[in-house]
Amino acid sequence: MIPTSGFHVLKTAPDRKSTDRYLFHEPARNCVCLAGFCNLYAVGEEGEVEERFTILTTKANVFMLSYSERMPVWLRKNEYES
Repeated sequence: MIPTSGFHVLKTAPDRKSTDRYLFHEPARNCVCLAGFCNLYAVGEEGEVEERFTILTTKANVFMLSYSERMPVWLRKNEYES
């Protein structure tokens, strides 16, 4: 589970000369959760720790299709609260 305030989609214009950025979020909530994984990795000679994320995606729903063919798996509150 990856907590976030939302996610961005980049959409390239048909002329391929510009890219628009769209933010998707839930205005009623400060935080939403996406399905995914977070791992900590030691990097560099000093062994600094770096977080790396993998967000799971699925086919876009009807609303998202005009922006992208894929979208993150957006978890409902009852899917992560016990």
